[in-house]
Amino acid sequence: MSGTATVAYTRLAHVIQRMPSYSCYGSSLRAAAEERAWRLALGRQLKECGDRLLKVVEMQPEIITDEQHDTIDSLVDEIGAIFQRLNRQGQVCLGLGDADTVAELEEHDLRLILLIEEAHALVSALARDSRSSSWFGREAQRLSRDLDAIAAVAEERNFLLGLDRGTAPARARRKGDEA
Repeated sequence: MSGTATVAYTRLAHVIQRMPSYSCYGSSLRAAAEERAWRLALGRQLKECGDRLLKVVEMQPEIITDEQHDTIDSLVDEIGAIFQRLNRQGQVCLGLGDADTVAELEEHDLRLILLIEEAHALVSALARDSRSSSWFGREAQRLSRDLDAIAAVAEERNFLLGLDRGTAPARARRKGDEA
């Protein structure tokens, strides 16, 4: 994962401005509003990645092979699966004094920003040179791993926020098994 900002400043600023303030989660209405704004900001960034991937196919269909087209379709499907996690419904159940959970949520939020930043960088690399078959061999796999990580972090956040629907993340299940 990259360590420096490669996403346009305004895009990154928009996402950072919508990061939740967990101290405001004492009210379920406020928590829902904060979560909605944060998840919408993340979703918009992912949608932009998906749109840019599809634009590569639309702009130069004669250059993209069937296998490469399938790769792009698969990546766009992965983005769609993330939306399902980001749209998890339910009432946020976060205790006011749960500093450990808040710290973990904040860590997850920063990880999401870095992962989305890298996703944008990878998609931009393809958009700049869609003739590059090496992108489909290397960067497409990196993007897929990043998307899997984004989905896992989103699911972990859901679990920490009490939005779990019986699918506790593996890390949380392991912690429970150790007890």
